[in-house]
Amino acid sequence: MTRPGAHRERATAFIRGRRPSRVGALCAAGWLACGLLGCDVPQQKLSIPEPPADHFLRDVYPVLLADCAFPACHGDRDRAFLVLGPGRTRLRPETDAYAPATADELALSYARARSMLLGPGGARRAPLLKKPLAVKAGGAGHAGDDPWGGAIYASKRDPRYEALFFWAIAMDDTTEEAEDASTGQGTARMTDGGQADVAAEGGK
Repeated sequence: MTRPGAHRERATAFIRGRRPSRVGALCAAGWLACGLLGCDVPQQKLSIPEPPADHFLRDVYPVLLADCAFPACHGDRDRAFLVLGPGRTRLRPETDAYAPATADELALSYARARSMLLGPGGARRAPLLKKPLAVKAGGAGHAGDDPWGGAIYASKRDPRYEALFFWAIAMDDTTEEAEDASTGQGTARMTDGGQADVAAEGGK
């Protein structure tokens, strides 16, 4: 009998110890070849945020799987942001449709979610947080809105959006703030798990 939590522990360990992908290796080889051939390679280091894997598995992955991973949306293998798992697209076709997510599926979903945290304004303004949020709440617009124009998350106070938000900014500060566009209020969560309502910056 599998010990409760063992699957999640194995998945977290797999994510933390994952090997570079074949695509990553090819990219590295390309950069190396370009350097050897004397190409003008910009000396800029790209740093992808790496919020906690266990936090992702516990709070974020279930939200992404339920809200974003439909086959015509981010369950489509051609999408840069791809989420795989039970009841959605599987990494390997032979996997039972409703079998628990495999370590490979969790690792890939985590990596793709991390990639959506890149942006000129930092994680707080990154695509993962801006795209699914209603424009009137500060979002950026999204082709995944429903046929009536309804965004996935109408407000920053939506618990599902908050799950994404607090994971995305986990490495930013010891105190994070979730703003609500309509009331100008936010919820600050501290590293000790405390929580308090605060006024959002700039009254937004």
